Parts: sequence; structure tokens; C-alpha cells
Amino acid sequence: MHQRRHFLPLTVGVFTLLIAVTVGLIRAPIASVADAKTPIKIGVLAPLTGPLAALARDIVDGARLYVDEVKGEMAGRKVELTVEDYEFKTAVALTKTKKLVERDRVHVVVGVILSAAAIAMKDYLHAQQVPFIVSGAAVAEPMMMEKPSPYVFRTTFAASQVPTPLAKFTYDKLKARTATVIAGDTVGTIELVMGFARAFEEAGGKVVQEIYTPIGTTDFGPFIGRLRRDVDVVAVLVAGADGIRFINQYEEFGLKGKIQVVDTAPGITDISLLPSSGPAALGMYASQPYVYTIDNPQNRKFVQAFRAKYGRDPGGPAEATYVALAAIH
Repeated sequence: MHQRRHFLPLTVGVFTLLIAVTVGLIRAPIASVADAKTPIKIGVLAPLTGPLAALARDIVDGARLYVDEVKGEMAGRKVELTVEDYEFKTAVALTKTKKLVERDRVHVVVGVILSAAAIAMKDYLHAQQVPFIVSGAAVAEPMMMEKPSPYVFRTTFAASQVPTPLAKFTYDKLKARTATVIAGDTVGTIELVMGFARAFEEAGGKVVQEIYTPIGTTDFGPFIGRLRRDVDVVAVLVAGADGIRFINQYEEFGLKGKIQVVDTAPGITDISLLPSSGPAALGMYASQPYVYTIDNPQNRKFVQAFRAKYGRDPGGPAEATYVALAAIH
């Protein structure tokens, strides 16, 4: 187990409304005939290789669905998507970003799930004056709040938005008073469980144990074996394939139904992951920024189109990337 990390104060995240800030960004240049014929090029970065492949597929499919719906055109110009796999590695993400900007000449970059990757990309894209819309699940709250860039936006959730209400629910409704937090050992997942821990302790609870697991862990036995059996709840953020393995092995250890598990953010319970999580995920509580069952005309239309094209329901990254493309438009 790593040395205990102190709960850092987290600024309450606010979804950036692109339409409110573009007034200051766009200088309304007069478009030439050549500009009108130049394609709008959008780079899509997603970790199609690695533990978050299911979430990454949603990013790509959300972008492609929007482009299909507008028949491949925005403002009378052809739209070109260039998809790059950054393999859930920060260095690869930066390399692929430079390739998108310098070789492919994209006008905007969307996607990204790994927070460390988003942080690494931010300064480069700021210097290049290329807009970057985080539409995966890269929370990266310090990136957004401490050194804001007029070129960086988010259509996904911030680190304090999702775990904070879940922590209050866990204390008030589940009557939990002690908690273990367990997360994949990377910036974003740690930031999210710390958001849960801070809110849980502010409500009156106590986090008594922290466990951080390497990304790509296949055997969670040693970590599950170290879980304290006297806690009321385990707040987990082990994402993607890692999370699927964790929750199944948690059940194999006989702990399901004995210590309540909550999904601090969509690491196990996003709709793109649930078919693989299977019955082991039943009984978990989760806080989600998006669920496909939201009942309004816009979402019904989006879900029906997504199902028709891909044969499955959309998860959070699909919706957030679809919205990112709409914002670009």
C-alpha cells in the first residue's frame, strides 16, 4: 500500500459552456473561397489498446455518429476525422497529439481518458493554439482550474462533481461511517477517490484505508486480501478491464454482500463495461454523469441513432464526444 495521500481541497468543477467563451476566442475572420473548401479536420484521441478499450470505442463511435448525422459537413465544409490510439500511455498521447497537429493539420482535438495524458497535452496544444475538448473521462481538475487555457474545454465531468454526491449518499442513505478507498495508481483515479474521501469525511465519515493498484493488474487477490473487513463501504475506482477483474475477484473472495461497494466514478458501471462486469456488479451503487435512460427528446434521438448504428447503448464517453462534436459545429 502506498503512503497515505492527504485529501487535497478540490475546487467544485463546472462544465465549461463553450458557447459562452467562444466570443472571446473567435475573431470572426473573413473566410476566403479557399477556406470554404478546406476540410474541417478533427483529431480523436482514444486508448483503443489497453484496459479502457471499451470506453475508448465509445469516444470514437460518438464522434463518428455526429459526423454521419450532419452528412460529413459543418458550415458547408467537409469534416475529416483522424483517429489515433494512444494506448493508455501519456508519452504516446503527446506523440500522437503532435502528429495530429503537425502532420495531419487538425483544427481541434477531442477525446482522452487518461488525466495524465490530458495534462501533458495541454501546454503543447495551448502553444499551438489548437482547441482541445476533453470528452473521455480525463478529470484533470488542476489542469482546468490552476492554469486555465482559453483553448482547453471539457464536455465530460470534473473530479469533484461525480464522487461528491455519492459520498454524501453513502453516508446519509447507506449509513456508512468507515470506508476503504481503492483506486488504480494514476492521476485521475486517485483524484476521484480523494474527492469521495474528502466529501465522505466532511459528512462525518472516516476513511481508514487507502489502496492503490498498478494499471494493468490482473490478480487483485493480494489487494483484496489486504482490505479491512471491519469497514462499512469500499469506494473503488479501478477502471475498465482492471475494474471488471476487480469486481469479479471481489465476489470470488466471498465479500459481495458483506461489504458494500460503490463505484466512485464510471470505472465499472458505465454501460459500455457492464456486459463484461456481469452479475458481480449487481448491488453496487454508482454516481454517473450520464445514463442512456435519460428521458428527453434529445437523448431519446441520440440513443436510438447510436443503437441503430452500433447495436448497443451509449456510455458516458460516447455522449460527451457526440456533444463535443456538436459544440465544434
